[in-house]
Amino acid sequence: MAKENPKFTKEQLLSAKAFAGQRDILNALLEEGKLYTADEVAQMVTDFLSREVE
Repeated sequence: MAKENPKFTKEQLLSAKAFAGQRDILNALLEEGKLYTADEVAQMVTDFLSREVE
């Protein structure tokens, strides 16, 4: 049986020390009421920071 990664709310992630430097980015990217894994959020931040400016 595979263990599921824990999921967190936007509010939990915004208060997490692991994402302290990306709070503004998370506030813009994450949706209220939706759950995210830490891996999903890390990938979203990486994608956001590496996209080209138009």
